[in-house]
Amino acid sequence: MRDADELAHARILEEAAEWLERIERTVSAEEADALRTWLKLKPHREAIVERCKRWHGPEILAVLGELVPLESLGDRVERQYGRLLLAISLIVTGIATITILTAVARTMPSTDAKGNPLRADKFLNTQVGEQKTIKLPDGGSILLNTRTAVYLNYEPGSRHVTVLAGEAAIHAKYDSARPFTVFAGSRRFEVIEGDARFNLRKLTREQVELTVVQGQVHAHNARMGSLSPAQLRARLKSGAYTFGASEGGTVGPGWQSPWSLPAREIERRVAWQSGRIDLDNEYLADALQEVHRYTPVKFEIAQQELHALRVKATFKVGDIEAVRRYLRDQLRIDLTQREDGTIVLTRMTDRSPAGTAKIPVDCMSNYSCRRLGDTVNVRF
Repeated sequence: MRDADELAHARILEEAAEWLERIERTVSAEEADALRTWLKLKPHREAIVERCKRWHGPEILAVLGELVPLESLGDRVERQYGRLLLAISLIVTGIATITILTAVARTMPSTDAKGNPLRADKFLNTQVGEQKTIKLPDGGSILLNTRTAVYLNYEPGSRHVTVLAGEAAIHAKYDSARPFTVFAGSRRFEVIEGDARFNLRKLTREQVELTVVQGQVHAHNARMGSLSPAQLRARLKSGAYTFGASEGGTVGPGWQSPWSLPAREIERRVAWQSGRIDLDNEYLADALQEVHRYTPVKFEIAQQELHALRVKATFKVGDIEAVRRYLRDQLRIDLTQREDGTIVLTRMTDRSPAGTAKIPVDCMSNYSCRRLGDTVNVRF
């Protein structure tokens, strides 16, 4: 029986290695479906995450984050280091001091000349409507927006942050001996020549929106993906590119569309850091999607003609009542709430008296839209 179990485990490890090699070269849609099926078994998930942490970079872990439930990935990290600490405590009396110190140094490592840890691993995330500030041990920080997940990995010669989902505002401290690198979408971003403040929002699996407020952020080259006719006409820049202060753009696999950002546009993009949603003449569907990022409330536009409406307003994050008033009073939209909680939008008729709506005032009182000011002191 033991031999059979060992053979089965060895086979799982081989399959995990094969899948990671496929991810390295980019999996097809069919392969992704097959991988999701393979990952349904807990031993498979544990094997592939373990091997990825040992032999592959954070960019591959980011792809796994799209396929493995984020909670499972986080639990896996916590369980791994919990077991290491337990193992150390159990074998203290039976192993030489030098061996103990080596094991402890790997789990609770020493620091560099600047007092920063040489090794660290941490998974962090936020729920719907939650924002959280992470103080980094090197003096920098990361502010996580709603529905965001990141993975931190520090090694003696590097500091890596992987944005698995959502949006993060990063304040990175420059250190030529230990580059600060962020993996997001299909690209690798590195802070160069001084401290930097920048915002990264993951738009799709491969594309991110970058906004550089201070410093310089270098987007390393990656294998070019297929471009749509519209992207070809836009004459996107290919290869590596260094974004400077007050510059940003959409970044995809092997290409980017950089442009200089006026102060008003930068203010709009980072408004969420002050608890605001700043909508500047956005189409109604796009505006509602932005509002939905911060609440569990869903919207449905029932009439095609409403899609042409534009929204120019600033809302407090999570303030559904203010959004409701704006839609009713400014855009003349009637609101109806279905049993599943979805808010349905239709054109207000002459028979729909202004100042009324079909949504109870307390319909949103059963959840907390946001929690601001949470600061987490992460133990590395």
